[in-house]
Amino acid sequence: MKNLGPLLYELLIDPITQGVREALASMIPSGSSVVDLGCGTGALAFLLAQEATKVVGVDLSPALIAWAEKKRRKKKLAHVSFINADASSLRGFPPLSFDFAVLSLILHEVPEEQRAPLLREAKRVAQEVIIADYHVPLPWNLAGLSARAIESLAGPNHFKGFLSFIGRGGVSALLPDAQLEAQDDKKVLGGAVVVVKARAALPSRHRPCYLLHHESPC
Repeated sequence: MKNLGPLLYELLIDPITQGVREALASMIPSGSSVVDLGCGTGALAFLLAQEATKVVGVDLSPALIAWAEKKRRKKKLAHVSFINADASSLRGFPPLSFDFAVLSLILHEVPEEQRAPLLREAKRVAQEVIIADYHVPLPWNLAGLSARAIESLAGPNHFKGFLSFIGRGGVSALLPDAQLEAQDDKKVLGGAVVVVKARAALPSRHRPCYLLHHESPC
């Protein structure tokens, strides 16, 4: 989706996903440090900056990072920074550099084999990880149909990744591979998107039972 370019992405996609950003931000206490993986135009990073003490946005697109950095300078936000880097290999950050790592509607965009490594890297650099992405099963209401239409318009390769993400079970299916365990979740955008707060999984003998809304009992 980010191949739209910064201006079109900001005009067409950012307004649609405002509810996702607000739900995600509501899960982060004031005074936290946050790394936004796949930050795009910086819309989420700037929202989080209202309450966070430190926000770092990371994206693989030089154009999107340049766009976000230009806006940061205009806003004069010294506690926000943006870096052009691969979010699955954050060598510049030691373990647990942040309170939270956030991934907003990015997992379905990356190649299937990169999803679990991306989550593992998020877990390495942050104490907790918050993931917003399509809910599985994706509903057949207006929100779900709109999501399918938007993703199909993003191009065949993007749509293939979207179908792969949905077909393989979405966020809840990826958490075990990254050794993450869900702590809380909420649905937004008519149930089309789920926002999941997770942290490093405990050994099985210490692990409480927590379920996403669509899962079977433990």
